[in-house]
Amino acid sequence: MYVDRSSNVALLKTIDISSAPGSEIWGDVGGQALPEVTIAAFKQVDELSQTELGTHLFRLGEDNAMHGVFSELPWILELTADLGKFGTHFDHTII
Repeated sequence: MYVDRSSNVALLKTIDISSAPGSEIWGDVGGQALPEVTIAAFKQVDELSQTELGTHLFRLGEDNAMHGVFSELPWILELTADLGKFGTHFDHTII
C-alpha cells in the first residue's frame, strides 16, 4: 500500500463513521513482498520512487488481511479472494 499503517487505519475509521448501516467496503492489501521489494518489477518501480520522491513506494504489506488494518473496522470481515491460496479467487474455483 502507498500509505503507512496509521494512515490506513485513519482512512478506515473515517469510512466507518461516514458509512450508513449495511454499507460494504471492498479492499485489497498486498503481502509483505511489496514493501520488502522482492519482486523484480516492483523493485524497479520502488527504486524510481526513491529517486524521484525520496521515499519507498510501498509502505505497508500484510500477508493476512483478516488480521491487519481491516480488522480495525468493527464490521464483519469476509475474505473473497486469496491469491496466496490455490483455487480461492473471487468465489471461482480454479483447477
